[in-house]
Amino acid sequence: NFTQATFTMFCVEVLLVKIPNTITTGGDDRFADYQSCNQHVHDNPSAPECDCDNWMDRKVAGQDPDPYCHLQDGGLCSLESFKHNESTCTCTCSKESLEWSARHTGMMPVFFGGSVRHGNWYSHPKAGECAEHESVGKVREDGSQCTRKRRADARTFRGVDLVQAGWNSSSPGDRNGSADPSQFHQNAEIVRKVVASRPLQPWSCGSSAASATIMV
Repeated sequence: NFTQATFTMFCVEVLLVKIPNTITTGGDDRFADYQSCNQHVHDNPSAPECDCDNWMDRKVAGQDPDPYCHLQDGGLCSLESFKHNESTCTCTCSKESLEWSARHTGMMPVFFGGSVRHGNWYSHPKAGECAEHESVGKVREDGSQCTRKRRADARTFRGVDLVQAGWNSSSPGDRNGSADPSQFHQNAEIVRKVVASRPLQPWSCGSSAASATIMV
């Protein structure tokens, strides 16, 4: 039920790196290749499994999935085959890409089948998460490094707050090719309106050059 759903917005501090040879980032070397983290999410929503960017997410990013994704018989994946059984469509990432993505935040731009960039999607690997007592970039005794940390400040609201503020719940169209960008922008403004209406200090990620993009 959307009206009873809880949404939380927070800032994430990410270790500044330069990652070579990425595919999904649109040339932004501050991030690793994005990983799809909804595999088996229904088994344990608190610990989703992340893997090589899947066919649908590549389409959402406006990328050509054909060089990387194939059916079990070697044929090309399609929207029909993915919807029927997404496990039959396998996407392959290089070993180098998977290693970077297992340690660093991944990113992909989001176009929803159009030419307008709506924002970015991010994947945050469990292995790179900093504990509360760790600073971003800390190298641990086992040689691993924490590369991202959720900041303590957060804003929480419910779906009913968005609806009362004017949320447009009509279908925006097929996200694979005909989604209406104006509706995404409209609802993003609704989120900003709800956050700004709280009797709290103005929302900010501090002095960092954090993105203010809201994806809905």
